[in-house]
Amino acid sequence: RNVLVWYFAKLSLVNIIYGSFATAVVILLSIEIASIILLLGAQVIAEFERATAELAKAEKEKSETDSSTQTHTS
Repeated sequence: RNVLVWYFAKLSLVNIIYGSFATAVVILLSIEIASIILLLGAQVIAEFERATAELAKAEKEKSETDSSTQTHTS
């Protein structure tokens, strides 16, 4: 938030050129970009957890089949 305030105060000429309406548009666009980044991060985490769960399930099934074949051969 502080970076955004500093940007508008020091570097941005949007308010001088286009007025306060353009500033509102820029703020809304920055909120949209931040929300897209947040949702993308949530999607990456969800896919990572799904892949990890599938890997753990496959390893568990493999260990169960390995133990059952060892008891049959003994």
